[in-house]
Amino acid sequence: MSLNDLVPDVVAAGVAALAVSPFVVAVDKAIAVGAAGKESVWSSFSGNCRQLVTSPHTYVRQPAFRYLACLFGGTYLAANFFTTYEEKKKASMPYGKAGTIFAANSSLALWKDSALAKLFGKEVARIPWSALCTWWARDAIGMSVIFVAPPIVAKYVHDNYDVPLKKAELASQVALPLMIQPIVGPFHLGGYILVNQPTASMSARMDIFRKEVLSTICMRWLRVFPPFSIGTVVNKSLRQTVKDSMSSMTSPLRAAAPAPVMRAAAAETSPKV
Repeated sequence: MSLNDLVPDVVAAGVAALAVSPFVVAVDKAIAVGAAGKESVWSSFSGNCRQLVTSPHTYVRQPAFRYLACLFGGTYLAANFFTTYEEKKKASMPYGKAGTIFAANSSLALWKDSALAKLFGKEVARIPWSALCTWWARDAIGMSVIFVAPPIVAKYVHDNYDVPLKKAELASQVALPLMIQPIVGPFHLGGYILVNQPTASMSARMDIFRKEVLSTICMRWLRVFPPFSIGTVVNKSLRQTVKDSMSSMTSPLRAAAPAPVMRAAAAETSPKV
């Protein structure tokens, strides 16, 4: 992979991740606090948003921000690297792409959720496997829809309904992440309940689940829009912009490079007196 490939992938992923992480911290922290029973999801969320507005320098220094920035940066970077690989091979590999993005995102998301559960939930010695498997299922479903389905759906809409491809791509990238949240939201909440209520009965866990599940789905709708509807569009657009800029800068150099070689060849073939 050349520098012209590496720089656009890294820059786009980093900028997109830093742009969307502050808001998502407010959502994920609220869900973790709500599942622990310390405060309602909406009350925690409003407090987080106030801190983001009134004290942003303190807000972005908290550990939760670093966890979210690493999560989204790593996910975008995996998507960008695989896209570059597809471009080099001149082939579309949706299943390979899904597997790569899922591996990166699920690993980072499990690390992030485990950390947030310890930061904002009840004290736990370790994260139970039941919670990790619940979050893993959430990511397997969510990442497949968010990163793999939009191009497939966009092509279908373009071919069958005569919608311009660019508009179909934008619409599917914005809509599909929102549509999947009622399915993956309960998995998100369930993992935190399993962490914070390790010895509770099933009925006690279900009481918490019923109390917070609707709020969690609403939070997930708010949460998913910046990183996976807006962030993915920013990442894709910025990656292409940086790639085009670097190509335009290097093109004159490539055009000028053969000149000395041509002059040397002309000198060798010119008649000697």
